[in-house]
Amino acid sequence: MILINLKSLLKLKNKIMEKAFEQNQINNIINKFDKNEDKFSNLPKIEQEVPFDERLNELFKKSIFIESEDGKKYILQNGTRIAVIVDVKGVQIPFYQSSGGTGGKISGEWYPFFGNGGAWLIKGNIEDLKKGYDIPELKEMMDYLNKNLPEYLYNNLLTDEQKQVFSSAIWKKQAGKLDAVKDKNKEFILNQDEAGDYMAKILGYKLSDAPGDGSDPKRVEFLEKILNSIKTKLDIFKKF
Repeated sequence: MILINLKSLLKLKNKIMEKAFEQNQINNIINKFDKNEDKFSNLPKIEQEVPFDERLNELFKKSIFIESEDGKKYILQNGTRIAVIVDVKGVQIPFYQSSGGTGGKISGEWYPFFGNGGAWLIKGNIEDLKKGYDIPELKEMMDYLNKNLPEYLYNNLLTDEQKQVFSSAIWKKQAGKLDAVKDKNKEFILNQDEAGDYMAKILGYKLSDAPGDGSDPKRVEFLEKILNSIKTKLDIFKKF
């Protein structure tokens, strides 16, 4: 009986420590942008005091986050990372949050990316990511999302049951189980191939033309084309 209680206490302690660490990460992100309120004057104001789920819903209502025609809102990446489609001055671009802050990224911060080749997210190096690829509109949106929704989506959006079911179905690649999960979670794109096709269509390229991983020789040329396409679209929308 004492052993069981000790285990329960240890489990509770770990959860409290994880929550405290996450809150510290959130506070660090928010503090970076508290002095930059005016820079978002052309983007919808989101009340900081309201709960996470209300701010998330507001981003969809105000068309910052984009829902697909068939009701898809979220793209599950690598089992524990959730991406969304963001409207950047009229141009739709996928964004994700760094899960572990690896490679110089900051855990929980938002970064644009350009689809996925299997489990790999199509993106540039860390220097390009941090600068929004030297595209002011991308950097502005990164800062805006970091201020208004710094909470890590996977931890705050999904229930414990969803996390367990998603992980089991995706990592074990049980097709029948994955279909059942999809039927009960219609707001999510769970299949990597489906996610890749969806984002390729949004960005205007063929998935077969995309690099398969970070070492793919065509990665640099592909990213250059995508970024030039985004810049051209942004320039067009500026005229309206």
